[in-house]
Parts: sequence; structure tokens; C-alpha cells
Amino acid sequence: MKNLVRILVCLLLALVLLYPNSAQAANILKCGQLPNVAVEDLRNIKAGLQQGRIYNNSGGYGGTKLPSIGRGQEYLEYDVDANNPNVGNRGKYRFVSLVYTQSGKQVYDPVYFTKDHYKTFCQVR
Repeated sequence: MKNLVRILVCLLLALVLLYPNSAQAANILKCGQLPNVAVEDLRNIKAGLQQGRIYNNSGGYGGTKLPSIGRGQEYLEYDVDANNPNVGNRGKYRFVSLVYTQSGKQVYDPVYFTKDHYKTFCQVR
């Protein structure tokens, strides 16, 4: 009986911990028109021409958490308008892409866009 209670408690805890990710992931809408400055950067990301940094997807500082990832996958973040001459200001626009290898090729899908520094996201593709 004690084992059954422990199992039920563990299952309940797992559901509580996993549910917010599912709910938030379901609320990520498709993007409409992207800002002009983001369109070229998106092309470069898809072509593997723009270098990204690891995005930890913690949802910290009031940010939105993206869907959980699997083994061998990671999120990379990219500055939008990386050629901006204002070196001290990276701006609020970012792309975040799920990156993984499939059939020996790097896949960048899905790609998310944030215009408010991770507070909200929309899905590009």
C-alpha cells in the first residue's frame, strides 16, 4: 500500500511539473509579418550562415518557456540585426531555433521570434 501511495504521489508531481510546459507551448501562436530587419536574418539562420548561442529556455526574468526538448536537441538564440552598428545594444528582437541532426544534416526547426526579449514568442515555421 505504501508503494502504491508513493507511485501515485510521484505521478501527480510529474504531472504538475510537466503541465505548465504543455500549456505554454500550446499558447505560442504563428507569427504574422516579421519586421523587415528580421527577414534577412531568418534566411541566414535557415542557411546555417548566422552563428547562434545556446538558449537555456529557463523562462527566467518573466520570460516565456518554449516546449521541452529531447536528447540530442538544443535551442540556439540569434540576435536580429546582428550587423547593427550600435555595438553596446543588442536590441530586443531575437530568434530562437530548435537545432538537431537528422540524416546527417543540421535541422533548424521550429524557429521562434521574440520582439520583447523573451517575454513572448511566436512560431515562424
